[in-house]
Amino acid sequence: VIDQKYEIEAILGVGGMGVVYRGTDLTLNRPVAIKALRASDADATVLSRFLREARSLAKVEHPGVVPVYAVGRDEGVYYMVMKFVEGRTLQLVLKQEAPLDVARARKYLTDVCGALTALHGGGLVHRDLKPGNLIVGPDDRITVMDLGIVKAVGENTQTTSTALGTPKYMAPEMLVDHNVDARADLYALG
Repeated sequence: VIDQKYEIEAILGVGGMGVVYRGTDLTLNRPVAIKALRASDADATVLSRFLREARSLAKVEHPGVVPVYAVGRDEGVYYMVMKFVEGRTLQLVLKQEAPLDVARARKYLTDVCGALTALHGGGLVHRDLKPGNLIVGPDDRITVMDLGIVKAVGENTQTTSTALGTPKYMAPEMLVDHNVDARADLYALG
């Protein structure tokens, strides 16, 4: 139990910054996703990225972007509590059901474009848009997840010479210019 408020139930996944758990908000009795920094990763750069993700998500209100409920620190572990989104990643859906019919693919693209419009309208760039970061819910709607390397347009967040993102989906300019804009997300979507 974290901060006497959130009960951890199971690991959902392990990412670049930490571990994501399925849990329960004990006060409101609702399912939540809890992203916790791995203890070995709690350096200043990773912590800064983690807090930037939380603040970025808190700025955007759109049904296609997972909302943040809380951020905290318990026994030295930083955590973020988000809405738990039931479903499968688009990566898994494509693996199990490809090829998708045109109408369904168009609907998914429309859902993601709506979420990107909200992010971009808030001056944010996802920078790691890929099928593994898109959840297809039971209602067949897409939710954009994992804004771990999100940045504000014009913000220089690069602290190393290594490009951040998933190479298969990265716009070529991300390898040389770390000041990318919304077009990088559109490239990844394409």
